[in-house]
Amino acid sequence: AEYMGTLISGSRAATTMAQVPLLDDVDAEVALIPGPAFDPVIELATNDDGERELENTPGFLDDDSDDGLAMLSELHWLQATALVEDAVLRRAGEEGLDEESLRWYRFYVSPWVTRGFYFAVAMNLALVLFEKPAVFALPRWLTYMLELATLGAFAGQMMMQRRFSGNKSGFLRDFKHVGLLAVLGLTLVDMLLALFLYEFRFSRVLRVYFVSYNSVFVRSALRNIRRTIPRILDVVFLMMFFTLVTSIVFTIMFTETSGGDLFFSSFWQGFLTLYIMRTTSNFPRVLAHFFSSSAPWTVVLFVAYVIVALYLLTSLALAVVYQQYQTQLKNEELRALKRQQKLLAHAFGIISAPSSRGLVSRRIFIELMKRLRPRWVHDKVELSWRMLACGAPRLSLSKFVALRDVLKLQFFELRVESSDSPQPSLAALQRAVRSKAFNYAIDALVVLNVIVIAIQVSRDRAHPHDLSSVEGRISLAFTAFYAVEAGLRLYAFGARTFFQDNWNRFDVVLLIASVLDAILVLLNRRVATDIFKFLLVLRVARLWATIGSFERFRVLLATLSDFLPTLSVYTMVFLMVFYVYAIIGMELFAKRISRGAPGLVDTLFAEEGFYPFTMDNFVNTILVLFCLNVGESWDAFAAGYVGVTSQWSWIYFLSFNLIAGVVVTNIVIAFVLEAFILQWDINVTGVLKVSSDDIVDVSATTSLDARWRAEPVRDMDYFLRRMFWAELTEQLRTERSASMRGLSESRSVL
Repeated sequence: AEYMGTLISGSRAATTMAQVPLLDDVDAEVALIPGPAFDPVIELATNDDGERELENTPGFLDDDSDDGLAMLSELHWLQATALVEDAVLRRAGEEGLDEESLRWYRFYVSPWVTRGFYFAVAMNLALVLFEKPAVFALPRWLTYMLELATLGAFAGQMMMQRRFSGNKSGFLRDFKHVGLLAVLGLTLVDMLLALFLYEFRFSRVLRVYFVSYNSVFVRSALRNIRRTIPRILDVVFLMMFFTLVTSIVFTIMFTETSGGDLFFSSFWQGFLTLYIMRTTSNFPRVLAHFFSSSAPWTVVLFVAYVIVALYLLTSLALAVVYQQYQTQLKNEELRALKRQQKLLAHAFGIISAPSSRGLVSRRIFIELMKRLRPRWVHDKVELSWRMLACGAPRLSLSKFVALRDVLKLQFFELRVESSDSPQPSLAALQRAVRSKAFNYAIDALVVLNVIVIAIQVSRDRAHPHDLSSVEGRISLAFTAFYAVEAGLRLYAFGARTFFQDNWNRFDVVLLIASVLDAILVLLNRRVATDIFKFLLVLRVARLWATIGSFERFRVLLATLSDFLPTLSVYTMVFLMVFYVYAIIGMELFAKRISRGAPGLVDTLFAEEGFYPFTMDNFVNTILVLFCLNVGESWDAFAAGYVGVTSQWSWIYFLSFNLIAGVVVTNIVIAFVLEAFILQWDINVTGVLKVSSDDIVDVSATTSLDARWRAEPVRDMDYFLRRMFWAELTEQLRTERSASMRGLSESRSVL
């Protein structure tokens, strides 16, 4: 504990923290560590005594006798490990640093406990499937018991957090914990009242709070949305005001026309018509009606309205959301970065304080890595040290803070290729298989196969029950061609290299299935019909490999695959909005829709035959909400439910359209645009091409050589750091300069 105060509370903190630079994400193709030039290819000794020879390299390692390793106790290691893990996983670092708090904290963040809380969240949300109106009905006492169990888990989660909190007196001042207490209390009261007074469970909409409570990124996304809403409301107000004024004008103009009684019979009807027209859902119907009337010139007014409301104001909304949400994301990332650097600086102070030089030696680093990544082999630890040290004997603070980036890497071990030249015949075969002509021929074969399949399906002759038929012979010929291709590639490159490619694995599976299907056909097995249909689908899917053979498409597909996993956070936000509206929708509209209902007579809902789209259970309601969010004929859905209830139901549908269709959708589009542009630029510059510079050679303590490829984990944290790297670097440099000027002025005064 004495070692910590020196860095955080002393004068050393003001200078050291100000000098911590912003580090770019570690990648094999960029400078991994700022400062000295860094060559990603590291040459090490490769003999049996590689470790000893490495230590004897002049200038690489100095005497570690004064590194203070012996003075570090188990408590110090617990503190440093917890702080580093908090920085890597973007945690707040709220735990106390005494031994009891740290042990509770390690138990709390252990994988099984974390998965247990996630399971409790999933179970709590899934209860809606078994409660009235239920998809699978369960007794009320059983659903109550399950819900009480999940509430107990969340209460225990909060108690554990208070147990290891470093600020127990101010624990309940955190709005996150206050919100959890409020949700738990309201849910218990609601459960009790629902047993005796009513069946409506208003607290079910609060279940989404448990998702945000257990996810740092979801909580951050919701916080950024909340901060963006004021600017979004300005644009929404402008859109609504324009629709309001236009509806008044159009109602006055068209009240006594042939279409006025349908679309502008009142101000409210006119407002709904124009609001729905902004989404283009009813635009063809309104346009066709007035165009065929006695005043076709009025169509110009509706076209002008759509141009302004849809193409101008809606685009303006997207632009405002993009700019404001990007600003909030940058500010959030800046706060997270400063918090991470503070945690890493704290950990550095703990493990470096016993040293007479105030630096982290290689022995201390290895001991720390054993606790942070106990399953890492020696090669990974050695490579991590070389990335951070850049040839220096010890780690300074500015280099140690890059440990957060190194721990976010994933390492791939590659076999060292033999230096012996292959036989001339094998080398010629390898060149032939790699040639563009060979690959274009295979791609043409795949396209031809798909065309033949399309012809067979259109003629209703998709399955060859007899291999002597034309269809059977064609199918057998394509199978033979695929077998020859796979055999050539396998012989040319060897089994290990061949099966490293996912498309080669897919081709082998397809080939085996095709051979089995042919055997079943020969044996006259009727089950072969279903198998062959499945094979047809697989062969059509083989087109993706053909598209991927072109550079422009490969970059596009790689960009999509890289950034799509990061959308899980915004997918969860979307699901939370859908969950809340599904609960409300079931309570308002369950059992309302039925054939012959008086309120559905002469409505678009009845004309379109939307009777299956009811809100009688959670699954059906989610489907209805998805149709509403798509926008096609959403006014027909709304008109049906309004017809069986009242005009007040429009509030439900209009609010869902604004929140899900305008706010959340535009925020997702803003993030997708930023992430896609970023990853596209990275991929286009050649990151996809694996070259010798992408591979790092290291030697373990054994006599075997190892080759490793290091790549960053492309998660939400990766994209957020990459998005604002340049801006945050400049901002931190500005703050550092201001801090140094203030320090110089203070020294001058003294």
